[in-house]
Amino acid sequence: MLTARGKLPKAELAARDAHEFGEAIAAGWGYLDYLVLGRIAYYRGRLEDALDWIRRGIDVEPVSYQSGLLSGALFWTLEAARPICPFPAAPCPLALVGV
Repeated sequence: MLTARGKLPKAELAARDAHEFGEAIAAGWGYLDYLVLGRIAYYRGRLEDALDWIRRGIDVEPVSYQSGLLSGALFWTLEAARPICPFPAAPCPLALVGV
């Protein structure tokens, strides 16, 4: 709710606290904390921090029904950090992104 209400500093503190707690109890869903922290950093305009959080999450992400969320977030954040599509108002041709 904090993120949705635009209270990003408080959202980040809450997410960091949740992440630390999850690590302390070895929670199986802890890899999603990296996604949340990455998205908050993205919304705050800290794209390099966002990329760092997301990449760390990809490193620990298990195979599950949620697999791919971090990869999608990585693509989205990379595009914001280093645009690869020369036509931002039009769909990007897949050849430009290596597909």
